[in-house]
Amino acid sequence: MIPFFLLSDETFELCRTVPCNSTNRFRCTNGRYIYRCDICDHTDNCDDGSDEDIYDVYTIKSTRIVCPRNTRYKYNKESFTCEDINEYENVTLNYCSQICVNKRGSFRCECATGFQRSAVNRSDCYAGDQTIDLMISEPDEIGRLCRNPIENASHYDVFVEDQHDTSFISIDINNRIFYWIGEAASKIYHAHLTPNTISTVHLQVLLNEDNNHLIIPSSITIDWISQNLYVSGLIHGCI
Repeated sequence: MIPFFLLSDETFELCRTVPCNSTNRFRCTNGRYIYRCDICDHTDNCDDGSDEDIYDVYTIKSTRIVCPRNTRYKYNKESFTCEDINEYENVTLNYCSQICVNKRGSFRCECATGFQRSAVNRSDCYAGDQTIDLMISEPDEIGRLCRNPIENASHYDVFVEDQHDTSFISIDINNRIFYWIGEAASKIYHAHLTPNTISTVHLQVLLNEDNNHLIIPSSITIDWISQNLYVSGLIHGCI
C-alpha cells in the first residue's frame, strides 16, 4: 500500500495549512495562503502569480531592495533605499479637505480648529457650530442673518448703521476683518468682526502709486490663500 503523503503532488512543507492569524502569512489573489518568506522568490507559489507581482525588486551589488508596489513607498536611486512618500507635500496623493499629516507608509487627515471630522468620510471636515452667518448690505446699514438649521431658528442683527450706499462685502476669515465699500464716499471701510458685533470702523484710503491719485473702488475681494485684498478701480480701470 502506498503511503498517503506520497499521493500529493507537493511537498509536505507546502501542503501544510498556514494559520490565518499568522503574521507570516500572505493571502494570494485566489484566496490561498502561503508563507510571506515565499513571495518574490521568482516562483509562482500562489499558482496565480499574485505573490510575484506585488513588489518592485531592485538588485544593487547583490543586495535586494524591495518596495511594495502600488503603495505609498518609492525607491530612492541615490540612497538605494525604499522610502516613504510624503503625502503632505504631494496633494495628488492625499484627499484631505483641510490638513494632511504624513505617516510612514500612509497619512492621516485632520481638521482645523472649530471643525470636526465627518463620521461618513474621515477625510472631510464640517463646522462644529452649525450656525450659518449671512452678511447683508443695505443702502444704509450692514446686517448679519444667523441661521441654525438644527434648531430651525433665525436671528438678524445690525452690525453697521448710518451708512450711505454700502456694497461689495468681503471678509478675511482668518483674521476676522470685515471690508466693505461706501459708494457715496467712494471709500473702503473695515472693522474687526466679533461674535456679536464689530469693532470701531476704520477708513481705508487707496492711492495710485504712479500718480498718487485717489483710487475710487468699485469692487473688493479677499484672496484667502495670500491674504491680499484686491480692489478694482472704476476711473483708472485697474486692479
